[in-house]
Amino acid sequence: MVDDLDPVLTRLKSLGATIATRGGAAVTIGDGTPSQSRQQVVVREPDGHFVHLSTRGPGTTAADSARLRLDGRVRLTVSDYDRAVALYRDALGLRLSAEGGPADASMGRVLGVDDRSKLRLISLEVPGSAVILELVEFTGIDRRTVNGSIQDPGSTRMQLQVRNLDGAIQAVVRAGGSVISSGGKPVELAAGRGGAIRAAMVRDPDNFFLVLIEARPQP
Repeated sequence: MVDDLDPVLTRLKSLGATIATRGGAAVTIGDGTPSQSRQQVVVREPDGHFVHLSTRGPGTTAADSARLRLDGRVRLTVSDYDRAVALYRDALGLRLSAEGGPADASMGRVLGVDDRSKLRLISLEVPGSAVILELVEFTGIDRRTVNGSIQDPGSTRMQLQVRNLDGAIQAVVRAGGSVISSGGKPVELAAGRGGAIRAAMVRDPDNFFLVLIEARPQP
């Protein structure tokens, strides 16, 4: 969320970012009047990540602005919407933040896809944080699977703390993912004061890397 897109875009372009939104310019969402509209654009940064920028919505209060500055969202394109929801919401315990369903045509323009495409999107909240994971599925358009390794520029990982590490790993594997950590099993990491924590890196079915860390029991 930004107050003014123009200076942000100028700065990003100077650092090598390109505009991915169709037409190479921001899309106005709303009825076009300043009080009822906002502008959105997607840029691609030099390592291949897509960053979605939006001006603040109509009626944004000072409290809303403070909250939005803390709002972090990761949008993951998935090959199977229902499978991804079952993994992240039902098995890993992320909470529903916004009901899922088809996105309107303006979102397709912002994301730079043509009018053949249909989008389904759901927002899930990582409990105990301000992070939102958005799962989006594109249909009716050519797609290709992007495969990479954790060391490749542009690869992305998200860290989650879980109560049951072995159960979380099994959920990812059952969904079609795999364990990346050496030996295909969790490792122990030094945690200070002579303690240790168990952690593992996994790859979900859509090549998104997760660092799963087992929560330490409370004293």
